[in-house]
This record gives sequence, C-alpha cells and structure tokens, in this order.
Amino acid sequence: MLSSTAPDRYLLTSALMPEHLPPLGLSPFRRALLVVVGGVCSVSLLTSIGYAAPLPLHTDDLFAVASEDRPLVDVVVDEFTGDGNLNNRVPATAPVGSSWSVDASRFRTRFGTAQSRQNPTSRATIDIDRSDDFLVTTEVERLGRSDHAGLVFLGTTSSYLFATYDELTDFVELRSSVGGPALAVSAALGNPTSYVISVAVDQPSLTVRIDGAIVISYSMTPAEIASFGANTRAGLIAESRNTRFEFFTVVQA
Repeated sequence: MLSSTAPDRYLLTSALMPEHLPPLGLSPFRRALLVVVGGVCSVSLLTSIGYAAPLPLHTDDLFAVASEDRPLVDVVVDEFTGDGNLNNRVPATAPVGSSWSVDASRFRTRFGTAQSRQNPTSRATIDIDRSDDFLVTTEVERLGRSDHAGLVFLGTTSSYLFATYDELTDFVELRSSVGGPALAVSAALGNPTSYVISVAVDQPSLTVRIDGAIVISYSMTPAEIASFGANTRAGLIAESRNTRFEFFTVVQA
C-alpha cells in the first residue's frame, strides 16, 4: 500500500518542486519523479543528496518508504529515446514480454518525447502486469490547444479509466471509457502549459496529482471495481496532436 505516514526520521518532500531541486544531473523524468514520489510517500532522502554527484538514479536509490519491507520498484520506465513509431516499442524497463500498443490513432517518439500525431484521440497502453498498489506518472507539454491529455490506467486495449487535463474547462477530469459524466472533477488549475500528472491506485482509492498536489481523491464503486479492477494496462491519452509526453513511469509499492 502506498504510505502517507512515517516515523519522525522520514521527511515529507511534497515541497520539492523542480525549481527547488539541486543540480544532480537528472533528466526531466528523474526530476519530475522526485516531485511525484515525494508528494505521495513519506520518505527519507539519502545523506547529502543536495550535494551528490550525478548518479544513475532509480527510485530505490533515493527513497526508503515508511514500509521498509515494501520498497518502491520500477515497473515501467520509458524516456522515449529514439525516433519512430511508439507501437511495439519495448521500454528500457518493463515486465517481460510487454511492449507499447497504440490502441487509437497514432503516437511516435521523437526528440526524447512521445507525441500524439492525429486528431481526435490518440491512446497508447502497455501491460504493467498489476492492477493495484502502483503509481503511474507522465509529464505533459501542450504545444497549442491540447484537450484531455493525461493517463490511462486499469485498462485493456479498449476499456479503461483515465485522468486528463482539459484546456477548455481548466479542470482535471477522472472518467471511464464507458462514457457519461465525469467520475470526479478538480478545481481550476490556472491553464498550465506543462504539468506532471500522476495517479496512485490503491483500490478502491484513486488519487490524482498535478505537480505533486492532490487534485482528485476518488473511491471506486463496486461496479467500477468489477469492470476495471482487474485490468492491467496503463498508458497515455490525448485528444489533440498538439501534445508531447516527456516520459512514462510506473512504480509498484
């Protein structure tokens, strides 16, 4: 279970936003992960992290969660290096046999990002081999009007839940592929041009964060658990070609 409490020796790092992070030689993915994991878990930073030399960082290198027998484990890590079609791409870290599937429209990797390539909706998912106790994260950059860009989770290639930011309303919405009204809606965000969005799944609880701050807390209904609770795919979604995703990661706790 993703923990939010810890003994005094643990530090809550939800205040560590990218502009406050030390120059550790981190990629945008690792800097954003510091923000998101710090916002979700009570953690202890390793000694003198603020003065460390550049490291080949992984979540376990930096954090010891309160439940020390349940360390964070990288499940999927993709920084979208290379240039090509996202379909069938195998990330640097992923469950054995898992690769990306472009389930709707088109996605490609270019300049270290995944880019939606066609209107109306682009969607790509990967089997993460789990349906509970995980955190899925990406960073979205809007290049123009970019509606409903964010994350898919608890999905199959055609049935899923998703959390996206809508430029027109300035809200984050939690929805299902079944359609109908949003399951939950955030307060206005102030029209960000880029943002780190994450979803923590601890069934029945779903917690959506933007840049480390909780914007939606939702409890799945029994019907939603029956429909989506065993699904193991997660990924990216955008309703505009004007969207880039800087990275995609899933960690298990």
